[in-house]
Amino acid sequence: MSLSHAILTDQFLCFAQAGKWHQIPIESKKLEHVIDLVILARTYSRQHIWLLPTSSLYEKLNLNPLVFNSEVKNHWFISNLSQEWKLDHATKAGDYIYQLTIKCYWQSDRDAVYINLPNRLIDWYFSELTQASDLYGAISYLEQVLEIELKNKPNTTGINLIEKLNSTNPTRQNYLKEPESDLSLWHENKPFDLAWLRPLEEKEKHCQYIYVYDKNQQYLSASNIYLGIGEAEYFIKPTFDKKLVGLWKINLTGSSPWDGNKLPHPLGNSREPYLSSGWFATPLVERAIELGYGVEVEEAEIFPQKAKVLAPFHKLLTDALTELKTNPDNKFKNPKARQTAILGVKSVFRSTIGLFDANIYSKRKWSFRPDWRWMIIATARARMLYNIDILLKQGFYLLAVRTDAIYFASNEEIPVSNQYKLEAKYPLKDVAHLFDLPIREFIREMDKLK
Repeated sequence: MSLSHAILTDQFLCFAQAGKWHQIPIESKKLEHVIDLVILARTYSRQHIWLLPTSSLYEKLNLNPLVFNSEVKNHWFISNLSQEWKLDHATKAGDYIYQLTIKCYWQSDRDAVYINLPNRLIDWYFSELTQASDLYGAISYLEQVLEIELKNKPNTTGINLIEKLNSTNPTRQNYLKEPESDLSLWHENKPFDLAWLRPLEEKEKHCQYIYVYDKNQQYLSASNIYLGIGEAEYFIKPTFDKKLVGLWKINLTGSSPWDGNKLPHPLGNSREPYLSSGWFATPLVERAIELGYGVEVEEAEIFPQKAKVLAPFHKLLTDALTELKTNPDNKFKNPKARQTAILGVKSVFRSTIGLFDANIYSKRKWSFRPDWRWMIIATARARMLYNIDILLKQGFYLLAVRTDAIYFASNEEIPVSNQYKLEAKYPLKDVAHLFDLPIREFIREMDKLK
């Protein structure tokens, strides 16, 4: 892929071309308006300009960001545009403008110049990069492994990738047709990540540390599953079938050690830790049964047809992460850029899955798929419960769970499997009191420690 990006600092316009790193001297004081940047970009055949986070222009726009409202045209960075220029940006009132797309009215989209503003860099985890070579490297690495031009937010990039990867044959193209079914049940009864904790027991209060382990790529792996295609059908009091893609209105019966006290509840969440009724996707209902509960089904919405819609997307992102992490033949020579690109790939997946339940007004109607998001989150959560069960059988005593992270009190590192990596280690004396808080407060306080 031919890169056409450039990084703007206070002294230089930086980019690579034909294997050579260029630093073009500039007078930053003369670059105060969007058109100044467009002219600079065209002078050096660049289509994308990124502001280095340490540059004065970045800092000015960060302090005084562009927000789409009735006054936006008066903002100093885009005011007094002559009539020859066509400017595109966010169109929803109150939204921050992440990127400006600008061209002359008579030009095609291929001639547009993209000016990436501070919030776009935050989206991609670029805002901590202070060297032009690091920022340029992260952009180029992402374009290499994702095989797509980096000109959108991570979530839109993900949607574009799914369209591209499913354009290979008519069958896969049909997966992305807008369903006629009303998906409001899936949209209104939203899934929640796994979140649970319990108070420290007396023996644990004498431990030195809290260890936090993260399950590797738990959510990404959960996207390589069967998702509903075609049209959903509604049923009253159907028999539960774990082979079906569905959302089931259930009531749990009986009892289980997995009741939210000493072990997490399969259906509980940070708002309702002991939830035992409501609408839940197939993988969670199946897991609740496997953990000892009985299930009464009142209603269900089921997709008779299913397919691994996101399999190519899952493979691309998995391969991208593997390549960036293993770095074969030292292909990615800039370590800081490589680590940032890893975060960028993860952001593509995470934000794309979130967009499935937010794109209700999108022009691309197929991308409003709250049912796909439900199935992925339910699968990841069910697998997490399965993995916790294995750890328990191996003698590990769990203290808390948050999404795909598990917490233990110990004097030394816990020898969990290589499917987990150590994410954090805290002196127990600093965090012991947090385990007496409600789970939502616990999450907020733990976030402050990161």
